[in-house]
Amino acid sequence: MEGLARRSQIDEREVREILSGNREARYGTIALIAGALGVEPGELFRGITWIPPSAGRPGRYEIDRSGGD
Repeated sequence: MEGLARRSQIDEREVREILSGNREARYGTIALIAGALGVEPGELFRGITWIPPSAGRPGRYEIDRSGGD
């Protein structure tokens, strides 16, 4: 994480909080992280699906953890 923080020019504490889910990242931060990883920002969202609210349930994100493409 230290290397990612250095390459993205983001404080290491902020990177840790984002990756642990304790902090939401703004688009600019996502773009910096993607650039540091050498990918397009959209790639960071691959495998994440938004499930809209229904039948009194709140909306939620679902993460595909299968590891396949």
